[in-house]
Amino acid sequence: MLNVTSPDTMQVLSAVPDWQKGIDVSFATQTSITESLSGREFRSALYHRPLISLSFSAVNLERILSGYFRRVFETRGKRPIGVPVWADAAHIHGETPEDSKTIICEARNRLFPWFRYVIIWSGPFTYELNSIESIGAGVVTLGSRTLQKYLQGSVLVPLAYGSLSIPESVYKTPTVSTIPITFNEQPGLNSFGAASSKTGTSTIGEIECWLNSQPGAALNQNYNVFSAQPNFTTDLKHGAVDDLSFQPISGGVATPYIAYQFNRRTLKFDYTVDRYGLQYILRHHTHHDGCCGSFWVPTWTADFAVAETAEAGATRFKVRPSGIEQMPDRYRAFFVIVGSELHLIKAQGAVLAGCGENILLDAPLPFTLPKDTPVSGAVHCRFRQDTLAVRCIHPSTAFTVQGDFIEVEDTPDLISTQKIAYLYRIQCGYETTLWANWQGAIKARATVYGSPGTYFFRGGDIVHGSIENAEDMLAEEISVTLNGAARVFVLKNRGAAAEIEIYRLDMSDYDESNPPSAESIFCGAVMDRRVESRGSTELVLSSQLRIFKREVGRCKLQRQCNHILYGPACGLNKDSFTFTGSPVERDGHNATVDIPGNNAKDAAYFSGAIILQGVKRHVILSDKPSGGYRDIVTDTPLSDAEFQLSLWCDKTITSCSAKFDNTNNFGGCPWLPNNNPLDLARNDSSGGKK
Repeated sequence: MLNVTSPDTMQVLSAVPDWQKGIDVSFATQTSITESLSGREFRSALYHRPLISLSFSAVNLERILSGYFRRVFETRGKRPIGVPVWADAAHIHGETPEDSKTIICEARNRLFPWFRYVIIWSGPFTYELNSIESIGAGVVTLGSRTLQKYLQGSVLVPLAYGSLSIPESVYKTPTVSTIPITFNEQPGLNSFGAASSKTGTSTIGEIECWLNSQPGAALNQNYNVFSAQPNFTTDLKHGAVDDLSFQPISGGVATPYIAYQFNRRTLKFDYTVDRYGLQYILRHHTHHDGCCGSFWVPTWTADFAVAETAEAGATRFKVRPSGIEQMPDRYRAFFVIVGSELHLIKAQGAVLAGCGENILLDAPLPFTLPKDTPVSGAVHCRFRQDTLAVRCIHPSTAFTVQGDFIEVEDTPDLISTQKIAYLYRIQCGYETTLWANWQGAIKARATVYGSPGTYFFRGGDIVHGSIENAEDMLAEEISVTLNGAARVFVLKNRGAAAEIEIYRLDMSDYDESNPPSAESIFCGAVMDRRVESRGSTELVLSSQLRIFKREVGRCKLQRQCNHILYGPACGLNKDSFTFTGSPVERDGHNATVDIPGNNAKDAAYFSGAIILQGVKRHVILSDKPSGGYRDIVTDTPLSDAEFQLSLWCDKTITSCSAKFDNTNNFGGCPWLPNNNPLDLARNDSSGGKK
């Protein structure tokens, strides 16, 4: 029996994995890293939480499941699909009766706050979808009451939405077989088929605030230090160098001599952790947005030991000979284990002191440092990759993770704290949609078709190439890759001319009640479409329209105005030249319209003006007064709706004076001579560029 609380028909892959083969989970963020010749990094995060990828073998226990998988894999039109995040399944303790909103299970230190919906599962054909209202200590409160009874042994699992990779062959002769599953979560697909709602809580800060507000113990973690202890086979007091991958990176001959100011070190550690250890590592990775943030990591090598006990308040401590007089070139901080706690000690340098060295501290010791305490070097690092790969080797207790770190500066640039979202206006023919490459919908202030306002940008799986390459007007083309619902929209309207405008939005302090402003950074016409076999569509944009705002203006010597109408240099207020009107009669591209207070204007007064009807835009090709109204011809037929009309300027001094009374801000040279200086009749503003 299949129980689903939503009327939507989106498929859910409910077959259980083969736990003996394990489950591979990847948590992928996206960070843009630019490195200067001096080695300084500028890092900017693009996602507000990692996207999840799953790889596992689904167990086919019944013949009926073969038909089920066949329908799932062959009905491509049914995708995207919902897949339980099996590696985070929480077992239900005791019996959950029908019509209950409370489930007894431990979900606090799991991924549930990241997702809006969960699946209550007791079999591949006995499950239902629900949402989470709150998570307490050993108790989960659902958003809706259960539809049936669930016995002990059932599980509560977060539900992610995305796409499946179709395996080459999945049908086998035996009754019991396994089927390979590869699933990738997609941005925006976070509810029962809808792609416009926000996923659960959005950032690690929101997750922790929400969890700490629920009943139970609060979550505490020092994100300035990555203290998870790797798998060691030797005692830490002896230095576990046999378990450490330590690879110094230098500039080398092939690299410019100033490529690195110091030799950058890399550290690799293998971790086998339980559920709580995994959450520690995962929260750390998410808090720093993958490669974006940096922190202190112990080398775990017990480089030397304390020679004499240092009391609390001391500003130095002595270590046995270790040859670290040039300590600042090796380490800028150290880790010590006092009792069962790991402490970070920042240092200024080291000086010889008899048969040992004195480590000079930045601040007095807050505790007593006993003699013979092992001292380990500390390296300021970030994650080398945006992807954190986790393997679940037991349903609930054992996970393996590899940490791969690279040394960076102690004080990264402030831009490293930014989170950038990109918004897209995609117009195909007369239809326009707004998208965001974020986990869900974004409410933002933007200028769309010249009209500033607050708009909702639907979450979509869209990325674009480097816009920096197109800073020159004659630069390379820009590619935009679409998947999912955005791709369907473009392919559905593939016969129409298309245009894409790209906006950039800083999401560092996003507040939906006070939406931030998005900056338009590129707008181009679609010149080419390429449909990939794996389900992606790549659009190639021209680079002839708006690019970046330049600090230094580039004006052409011409009789026409160089300024953008209603722009800062033009100085006009667009609202003062925007009028409301409505159609009186319509006949295809011809229409008679009523523009109150302006129907008696001269012929061609409104030619070139932009008419907005909702999100549709029309251009007036010609107009003239007619019987108290105006007869106009537009590039696309008007609808019956009321419209707003904004005047257009032909860049001449005549239009600037007669229509806008703005000659003081005219941005051209209207009295330049033409090719025939004796032809005085043509010495006006109607000539070409010189």
